[in-house]
Amino acid sequence: MNAVRAAHNVPNNYLERIDMMKLQWRFLLGFILLSLLLTGCWSRRELNDLAIQVAVGIDKSDDLFHLTAQVVEPGEVAKKDSSGARSPVTTYSATGRSLIETYRKMTTTSPRRIYGAHLRMIVLSEEVAREGLNKVMDLFSRDHEFRTDFYVVVAKNTKAENILKIITPLEKIPANRLLNSLETSEKYWAPVLGISLHELINDIVSDGRQPVLTALELKGDLEVGKTEQNVKEIAPEAILHYVGLAIFKQDKLIGWFDEENSKGVTYLRNKVKNTIGVLPCLDKEGEINIEVARSNAKIKPELKDGAPQIHVELKVEANISEVSCSIDLTQRSTLTKLERLMEHHLEKMIRSSVRQAQKMKSDVFGFGEEFHRSEPEYWATVKNNWNQIFAKMPVQLKVEVKVRHSGTIGNPIMKKSKG
Repeated sequence: MNAVRAAHNVPNNYLERIDMMKLQWRFLLGFILLSLLLTGCWSRRELNDLAIQVAVGIDKSDDLFHLTAQVVEPGEVAKKDSSGARSPVTTYSATGRSLIETYRKMTTTSPRRIYGAHLRMIVLSEEVAREGLNKVMDLFSRDHEFRTDFYVVVAKNTKAENILKIITPLEKIPANRLLNSLETSEKYWAPVLGISLHELINDIVSDGRQPVLTALELKGDLEVGKTEQNVKEIAPEAILHYVGLAIFKQDKLIGWFDEENSKGVTYLRNKVKNTIGVLPCLDKEGEINIEVARSNAKIKPELKDGAPQIHVELKVEANISEVSCSIDLTQRSTLTKLERLMEHHLEKMIRSSVRQAQKMKSDVFGFGEEFHRSEPEYWATVKNNWNQIFAKMPVQLKVEVKVRHSGTIGNPIMKKSKG
């Protein structure tokens, strides 16, 4: 190489500069190729172009869908001083043959496109639920813009549109109030269930378990509830209230469970986290409130001479939370009597729930699902006729209650004051 350079009188530093330029071009070419692989935020949405939807109500108008979208006003939510301010949410409505068409029609009144990635709640009218969930759930499960962790509830005795127009206390955004109240009630009361979209779809397609959704009722004056006056009074004129479960067969609403029967469903579905049972005192004067701290139900299917039956073992741990009668809680025999009384109470409640579901021929407990798992050959022969079999199937129930704590005092104050 040196001989070649000498023959052509090429300086060493000149050739070094050429080598350096080649190296720089290689780096530049590599950078360009890597840049082509970076797509950037190709699907980004500018906030100023979007109306952030937090809840949607679905009603029927003749043969058409009527949608009401509750949309956040970000500037109003962020304000600390709400005096003289606008409402933190706005509703937009439209009517169309399909949900996607109706959403697009909302652009005729909304200055921005309705954006669904932050949806927290779907409220279905009773009419929509009775016609079938498949007609309305497809869009929300198919469109990539929607997540599947939002809750679905059914409006009872009112339109879904009315639910979303109520101004609620404590929470600026009514949809957040609905969500928080649902989650809190599920955690501490038990007759309601927070059913998300993916859980609902699993129930619909499941072999041997029918869907349930929580029912939502409007109580009070609707017209006042739509105004700021509703949150300026100590006792609001209109309130939204969860009232047990809506019962489905396949994807169609067929009826309602009251709070007691709804608790039977949540116990057998192992959804009870904490709740209260009210029992009469042993002397029949006054009441005792028992707090359920832990609950576990085991469902065992059995074929007896070819006929199906279900065995349920329910174990409950409880605490005494309030006493309004004179009893001696320091005696173990007293606690044992309370345990037997609680067992009888739970057994009566769950049997009532099972009987009601059997009358409606809707296996909301998932008994058929248990047969599907443990007896697949039998299930293959009966799954198409399971509703009728479920309606007549015997259910054996065993309840065991253990009272762990009686509170920070021993005997009730009533007993002490009488002494």
